[in-house]
Amino acid sequence: MEEGYHQTDHQESHHTNSCLITDGGHEEYEELTNDCGALKAELPPDKQRRKTKRWCILHCKGADSWGQKETEQSSMGHHSSSINSLVFPVVMGCLAALMLSSAFIYLYLDAVYQSEEQLVKTHSDCLPQHFKLPVMKNCSPWLQCSQIEAEVRKIKLIGLGAVKKVYLAEWRGHKVALSELASVEYREDFLHGLSMLLDLQGPQVVQLVGFCLEDDIIVTQHHPHGSLLNLEDVLAQQKYQHLNTWHLRLRLATDYVSILHYLHNSPAGRRVMCDSNSLEKTLSQFLLTNDFHLVVNDLDALPKVDASKGALVKCGSRELTGDFVAPEQLWPFRDSGQPFSDDLMPPYDEKTDIWKIPDLTQFIMGRTPGGDLVHFHLFQIHKECKDVDPKLRPSALDVLKAYKLVYSAIVRETSGHRDMLASINNRHKEGDYQIVFKYVSEVNTCFMFWDVADWQCGQAKSLCKPVE
Repeated sequence: MEEGYHQTDHQESHHTNSCLITDGGHEEYEELTNDCGALKAELPPDKQRRKTKRWCILHCKGADSWGQKETEQSSMGHHSSSINSLVFPVVMGCLAALMLSSAFIYLYLDAVYQSEEQLVKTHSDCLPQHFKLPVMKNCSPWLQCSQIEAEVRKIKLIGLGAVKKVYLAEWRGHKVALSELASVEYREDFLHGLSMLLDLQGPQVVQLVGFCLEDDIIVTQHHPHGSLLNLEDVLAQQKYQHLNTWHLRLRLATDYVSILHYLHNSPAGRRVMCDSNSLEKTLSQFLLTNDFHLVVNDLDALPKVDASKGALVKCGSRELTGDFVAPEQLWPFRDSGQPFSDDLMPPYDEKTDIWKIPDLTQFIMGRTPGGDLVHFHLFQIHKECKDVDPKLRPSALDVLKAYKLVYSAIVRETSGHRDMLASINNRHKEGDYQIVFKYVSEVNTCFMFWDVADWQCGQAKSLCKPVE
């Protein structure tokens, strides 16, 4: 007798959770609760005595279509009772293997991220006041005025702001970025940016190649991808489309938070990113490296906070508006109609940077497949970042740890479920049992089909995950 899943008219129009049991040509349909929870489907005693196999179908709520992928259909003859008796140890073996593999993955990722506490180091292991550009075999001392004048050649203007003009330039065959003071009015900001480059050199900061105080020139490493504003355009290029995944995007968001953590605990004290009063302006502060990491580039506005001494900051002397800036950066008397006054504007601390993290991450994640799952896992920490009271917001380190835990968790889930499916598929080839996976793309739910003999269909929601 052939057994299998039969799609019925009742099933096509039914969108609540249900379990369809088939016994040859006999079918029973049981209603479930809306939480896709513990699903129990038992055959009548007479059918149990016949050792008849059953199909249990978990239909997560909200699915209005069968999705875009076709479910494999299968038909199987009766197995002997000796084969059926192997189901439980096989399932338990698969679960044990899943748990073991998850443990190894967790330990590996934990080891990878141990470098979190070692944030301050020089580029490419060069000595202080040295640099090493890509394809350079040896480190070189920072370029001085005479070398910049004689060996660095401007190619074209690639950036213009109130403080600096930025040129693509060349030094001994290497592309570099040469920044010149744009206006004497902003020389103090220009020199502040240089001092921050000198003090903060490390993997999170653009690499300094040289400088000349006499001519107000700074030379740094050039990153062809440009600023983080270009992320979508870069990943849309055919040669990079394979990198357009939630893995890479979450890694970039983690880089961003790691940079904040570094600035908030830097060798130069606790620094606040004041040149970040809009999403576009904030994105322009970060460069996308060739190996798809982030480095902070614009350090012209990094005031120092020292809460223990009451030294707080104000980002500029003008009134800030909009939802992007933190609530404490807004004029507190705007509702009363009192005109803005910088003298009356209360200062604030580095928690303004924390407020902006969810917005930056939202941009970085884009609309890539899997992004919704990332946002779901990050919901709680992002909710804390958006607390109106800055004292209740987490630190950048707290956010960084949460991001890494989310990355590890999703990797473990994805890897574990794929390993289990592969293992189950191998068992199916041996004739022990079968699991069929169907993904409903519209609502991120799935149908799961268990072919089991005299077993209740257990809670399958934990395995209800899409597979590529």
